[in-house]
Amino acid sequence: MRKTIFELWMLILPVILGLASCTDKEDCSIMITEIDPGSVNQFDPEMLAPMAGLFVAQDVDADLKQAFVWGTNPELSAMNNVETADVYVLNKLTDISEDVLRKVLTEDPDQKLVCVVNPVKDEFDAYAMSHEWFDIESEYIDNSVFIYGFNGDESHYFIYTPESDEVGDPVEENMNRAQNNYVMISGMLSDYTKRANKNDKTDSDSGLPDMEQFASHNHIQETWKTSANCTFRQLAAGSDPDVFNGIFTLTATYDIYTVHVYEGEPGAGDYYGVKMNASVASDKMWKGKGWNRHGGTLVRWCGAYCKNFIVESHLISNFSVDDESWMEDTSDHIIFPAGATPSPLTTNGTTTVENKNSFSLKLSQSIGGTKKKENGSGSLEFGFSEGWEWSHSETRQIKDVDVVNEKNNGNWARWRLQFNNLPEFKWSEEYGFNLNNNQAARGTMDIQTSWMWYDKNGKDNEDREPYTLCTWLMGEYGIQSFVTTKADLNETVMTKSKRSIKKMPKIVNTTAGRLKIVNNMPDGITISNIKVITTDGKEASEFEYTVPNGGEKILGAYDTHYQYIVTFVGRTTDGQTRNYKFTLNPSIKLDHKTMVTIYAASDFTAQ
Repeated sequence: MRKTIFELWMLILPVILGLASCTDKEDCSIMITEIDPGSVNQFDPEMLAPMAGLFVAQDVDADLKQAFVWGTNPELSAMNNVETADVYVLNKLTDISEDVLRKVLTEDPDQKLVCVVNPVKDEFDAYAMSHEWFDIESEYIDNSVFIYGFNGDESHYFIYTPESDEVGDPVEENMNRAQNNYVMISGMLSDYTKRANKNDKTDSDSGLPDMEQFASHNHIQETWKTSANCTFRQLAAGSDPDVFNGIFTLTATYDIYTVHVYEGEPGAGDYYGVKMNASVASDKMWKGKGWNRHGGTLVRWCGAYCKNFIVESHLISNFSVDDESWMEDTSDHIIFPAGATPSPLTTNGTTTVENKNSFSLKLSQSIGGTKKKENGSGSLEFGFSEGWEWSHSETRQIKDVDVVNEKNNGNWARWRLQFNNLPEFKWSEEYGFNLNNNQAARGTMDIQTSWMWYDKNGKDNEDREPYTLCTWLMGEYGIQSFVTTKADLNETVMTKSKRSIKKMPKIVNTTAGRLKIVNNMPDGITISNIKVITTDGKEASEFEYTVPNGGEKILGAYDTHYQYIVTFVGRTTDGQTRNYKFTLNPSIKLDHKTMVTIYAASDFTAQ
């Protein structure tokens, strides 16, 4: 009984003393909730691929089309010209002709990008069966893929349909669909532009191929939208509660590069170079500050603002999210090699964050994936190198955010963004709060990270299921409220997290031998249109350009499980041509990690 009387007295006392009254800046005559949202975020799309011509097939969703237009901003003359476009947005592969698709994938393959909306695995497989030159990866296509982007340069972009457990305003969501689509495709377009504008990079000192140009590349983008609801004040039994409702979005984007170093070489095993961008969008959580009136009592509040954002990545063997699988310890064979540990490091209150890695392997024979023929695709020729490096460095300015590197469990990459300069109680301010000016806690904040996983158990010609990439994202939000003075100030904290699993790219680990042709033909004869063909008639590669008389050409590295025949066209100085075929032996057998040299004059016969 005494407790009840005390609670009623505490509600009446602020009215008697005027402690729940308004400051000079406020108008107590207003009988409804008042909101001062502070700053408002404006959508301002950036041209992510400004030089790209755009082709969008008929019946592609209008909001998705708008997103691509924002991202590429093509001139009207460059819109929907199927012959000259750089970026193609299709509902199905047959939205463009066979000739156009083949040209896109084989001529300057790193300069083009094909995006199929809601792709169907069976369609890709059927197209590959009827078109020998088409070998775009389809293994990871399922119903969760919203957009599958690819080109002829071993880049694959998987943008997954956003997951959502929130119940928002359907009208508002429909109005923002184009903006949401733009956010989803932005990472893909940015990476495409960087790769299209970047020639094969080598370090000026080492001369080693850059991993990002040499290796197979997969881009994975996931989005999760969730609601955050809580009761942050309940004055007394029977009183209406003070309730908060908001929505926030978590996004994780990965760019993964894979290389296999052959057994017997220094650093043998599998390498995964990882660049990740993770973001938290809080604009639909931030309501500003205001009051809720309960009779003569005002509940003043401020929020909700992001306090912490955590992102975590690790690898496991099984494709499962159960706790036992999730906590699998793989640190006995998967490690962060020196020079490629998770970056950035903890910022310790600075305003500059540096994401930097540098790793190299010299004289280690490696493959980075399959290579494309000049006029088609080829799964028997491989990107081969006797050494490579991965160097990555970028610096960003941040404000009111600390980056905390929380790497744990041996090979788990984990960061926490801790937001500072958050709203605070200040009676002299309107509604009793000083908002401060932490835009990061109210809008969108991201973290760009990089690291490398090295699996020392990776074996040559090993056929095993790829690892599972585990991602854990967590957003923590706060909302403050008080009734009388700072003595009853309270911060209610809302936390939600998301687990996600996706299959890692499959490592190409096939043993390969290299093949070189020397043009020692007499009388100045040049050779061109060189074809490497398996003994069962499968074309491995074709080279249309000319090898001059006295010159030589390394034709590539090829799967040692096959034997090969080589043909070429010889051209005399007066322009006459003849076809030549390798006849020194019934076929050419390649040995792993060795070079076989064939000579045009002695090893071939005119047909």
